Amino acid sequence: MMMGFTGNVSGRHIKNRDNSAALVRNTSVGVVGLMLVLAIGAGTMNMNNVTAEAEDASIPMVVDKPAKAVPLPASVAKTNAPAPNAKIIAEREAQAKAAEEAKKQAEAAKLQEEQARQQAEQAKLQAKLQAEQAANNAAWMNPTGSQPNLADYPNLSVHVSLAEQQVHVMSNGQDIYVMKASTGVDDATPHGRYYINGLRGDSFYNPNEQMGARDWVGFIGGTYLFHSVPTDANGNWIVSEAEKLGQPASHGCVRLTVADAAWFRQQIPTGTPIDIG
Repeated sequence: MMMGFTGNVSGRHIKNRDNSAALVRNTSVGVVGLMLVLAIGAGTMNMNNVTAEAEDASIPMVVDKPAKAVPLPASVAKTNAPAPNAKIIAEREAQAKAAEEAKKQAEAAKLQEEQARQQAEQAKLQAKLQAEQAANNAAWMNPTGSQPNLADYPNLSVHVSLAEQQVHVMSNGQDIYVMKASTGVDDATPHGRYYINGLRGDSFYNPNEQMGARDWVGFIGGTYLFHSVPTDANGNWIVSEAEKLGQPASHGCVRLTVADAAWFRQQIPTGTPIDIG
């Protein structure tokens, strides 16, 4: 009985011992594995810490002062600005173009206006010069012929030819100077013998007839005169009337050229007889 018990005890003991040994082996393996895992984890953590520490070391840390704002370059700021709407840009360009075109048109219009004004002034001046030239060259401005000095001639007389529309200045019945003239329309100039009276002057104006004349000499009071071709209220020559010289055109006076009327007023003596017919 004792042997058997011993044997059983021993067998369980052996069995238990084997199990313990296995457990010990298993535990040892587990411990070793755990230690390896822990070691690997620790290594990984150390590596991470080293990397983090390296990264942290490359970045300067500012604790107390906030980071100073640095303005962006103009090109960057312009790039970052919101782009205007394409329609707005087109409208602005169209408005600028229209304004520029309007400015050009205004300048062109002003230039044309100035040119037109200058041309008008030039034309006016040219017309005045032409009128003056025409007047200077007109027969009614100039002497009919070579004007004599009447102081050199005796027995002077004047004959007004209504048929010829001429005035003959004579000495001893002979012509010494013949002037182109205009007498009254519808035979309005009185016929007969008259005398140069003492009435004479530089000019006159008759408002009833709306015309006057220069260099006048009276032969019937101050009503019937020898005088130049007519002038208006401002003393300007009435060309349309002056061009009638050589045909009946007056209200009864005897019209002479501008030059002849001046010569006649200065040269003809008072009292000289006049025959009209």
